[in-house]
Amino acid sequence: MLIPRGTLATFFKRLIAIAPLALAILVAGCNNSSPKISITLSPTSPQNAIGAQVIPVTATLLHDTKAAGVTWSLTGGGALSGQTATAVTYTAPATIAAAATATLTATSVTDPTQTAKLVINLAPISVTLNPSTAQTLDQTKTVSVTATVTADPATKGVTWSLSGAGTLTSQTATSVTYNAPATVTTASSPVLTATSISDTTKTATLTINLVLPPSVTTTSLANGTVNVAYSATLAATNGVTPYAWSISVGTLPLGLTLNAATGAITGMPTAFGTSNITAKVTDADGLTATANLSIKILPPPVVITTTSLPSGIVNTAGYSATLASTGGASPISWTWTAQAGSTLPPGLILAPTTGVISGTPTAAGTFNVSVTATDSSTPALTATKNLSVTIIPQLSITTSSPLSGGITSTAYSSTLASTGGVTPITWTLATGSGPLPGGL
Repeated sequence: MLIPRGTLATFFKRLIAIAPLALAILVAGCNNSSPKISITLSPTSPQNAIGAQVIPVTATLLHDTKAAGVTWSLTGGGALSGQTATAVTYTAPATIAAAATATLTATSVTDPTQTAKLVINLAPISVTLNPSTAQTLDQTKTVSVTATVTADPATKGVTWSLSGAGTLTSQTATSVTYNAPATVTTASSPVLTATSISDTTKTATLTINLVLPPSVTTTSLANGTVNVAYSATLAATNGVTPYAWSISVGTLPLGLTLNAATGAITGMPTAFGTSNITAKVTDADGLTATANLSIKILPPPVVITTTSLPSGIVNTAGYSATLASTGGASPISWTWTAQAGSTLPPGLILAPTTGVISGTPTAAGTFNVSVTATDSSTPALTATKNLSVTIIPQLSITTSSPLSGGITSTAYSSTLASTGGVTPITWTLATGSGPLPGGL
């Protein structure tokens, strides 16, 4: 197709006229993709601040074509000063009542949508004491206390005060000595207070428990027995634990020992008798108390070991039997009584110091008796046992003479008879008597 010459000329003229405008539009489009402004603060990490602390902060901006810098703002406690487009000074509150945070914000002047923040942790003054737990003290004793004050910008330390018994000495801004009264007659709990000089609302306290002097509460100890396991425990009250126990006067019975840490007296007594001792308790502060006590160890029980008594014969002298026993405290004394329905054997006596039964029985029969052994201890130990004594009648031949007659070469039989004695009876011809007839 042919374009008229005049039309083509007009087209190129118009194209040349609008070229600058198209170029401007193209450039504007390229400007829309340029980097955004960024802000970096120094310091970059959260800061910890105590009362009146000063923190300088600077802002660095990238891609700020106008170099306009930032504006500064603050939320939370504190104040800003010396503000410029790239720097500011933050000052924490002079007194920080409680832990809190403040936030410093830098905002780009060129692009207010771009910000950077710095968090500042505000630390209040705090006071801690060492020792930190309640202390228990005896009279006349002392305890040294130190104070540590954190977040104190002036490093002024503390002042000390006391409510209750006792006194304070050697006071400094960081330490003090508490002195218990010379005599404690009533238990109490005075309180020591350390107050921050920089912030008098910040304090720390220490309770001191004043106790009465120690005393032994054990008033008596149980009796023991030889060869029987023994156990008793001394006890105390008041004072400062732990206690330490000892025997200050006297000695424990043989076989017994004292546990110094627990006050337990244990062991196996090996001898009887009474031991008088003075028990002493020493508390953790060195105060002592004593008590006079005694431990009585009894002999082993009295046991009659005789199981039976020999028989006797009426009118036969020389009867003798000895009663025996074990245990108890020597010497042992003996007594006997007739059991119900019986009598003591006539003619026999019991020696109380030796336990020997002796004499000449005068009556036959079985005599049931109760024998008692009594030792020498106080209170006395006794044992009783039932025994029997049998007294046999004397042996006698009841067959009278002459015996029945016999006939030569005819069977003969005659039986001799006796009373008394102990069966079986054995028969013999008396010495010197004639022989039996021939064949008998």
